[in-house]
Amino acid sequence: MNLSEQLASLHKQPNNRRSCLMGTILAKLPDTDRKALVEVLANRSISNARISATLKANELVVNETTIGKHRNQNCSCDVAQ
Repeated sequence: MNLSEQLASLHKQPNNRRSCLMGTILAKLPDTDRKALVEVLANRSISNARISATLKANELVVNETTIGKHRNQNCSCDVAQ
């Protein structure tokens, strides 16, 4: 199988990636909290570590790597925030 055939076959394979944890959290938050989190995620002067610590303090455990992947749109969200 050549490269183009292999790439074409990817469309036929199921997506086994789990949901993005940040996307799941954003979907479940009340509107005011969701909007505030989206704004913080967009503000690159706020570190992933500070966001993670704030979320953990509110019983939402998300590690820095997961936050970074979501911010860089390198997660399983259809459209990362």
